[in-house]
Amino acid sequence: MRTCFCLGLTLLVTTIPAAPAQDADKPLYPLQIGTKWTYQVARQDERFVVTAAKEEKVGEQNCVKLEARLKGQVVVTEHVAVLPDGIYRFKFNDAAIEPALCFCKPAAKKGEKWEVKFATGGKNGTAKFEQSEEAVEVPFGKFKAVVVRGEVIENEVTIKTTVWFAPGCGMVRQVIEIGEQPPIVLELENMETPAPK
Repeated sequence: MRTCFCLGLTLLVTTIPAAPAQDADKPLYPLQIGTKWTYQVARQDERFVVTAAKEEKVGEQNCVKLEARLKGQVVVTEHVAVLPDGIYRFKFNDAAIEPALCFCKPAAKKGEKWEVKFATGGKNGTAKFEQSEEAVEVPFGKFKAVVVRGEVIENEVTIKTTVWFAPGCGMVRQVIEIGEQPPIVLELENMETPAPK
């Protein structure tokens, strides 16, 4: 379950201008089928590639199945849905998350916090989140981003994550901290969207 919060993934620069006003109309996590995000992984030559593969239901909820590949092999899948009150993860690999885990609230006020108790694969966990806004620069560009700082405790293991979401792009940067290990840093290098039909 640890990788559930590593996806479904640069230094902050305070002088970066805010994103253009028209970005406010773009979805914070676009999930059009066929969209592909390519991330650089700090201290690695390999790329972490996430694809919005297909629509699938988890229970009665329509979700988008995201497939993450490393070295061409699928290493993680998750089922995500954008609902009116937030972005939710309904399934990680083959395990449903009950209740579904809200990991971002696009309409939240700066500094808003929330806590979720969940179960997956027969194990219980707790997740705490706090949301703010920051400017960020990654290889794909400069953004005014919604930032979600999370702390997940499962089986006495604490995982801390910070995720930067940019309008029209989704996740552009993620930092994952697990114990004393060096942090895992993902930064968006490229994003491909399918041509309109």
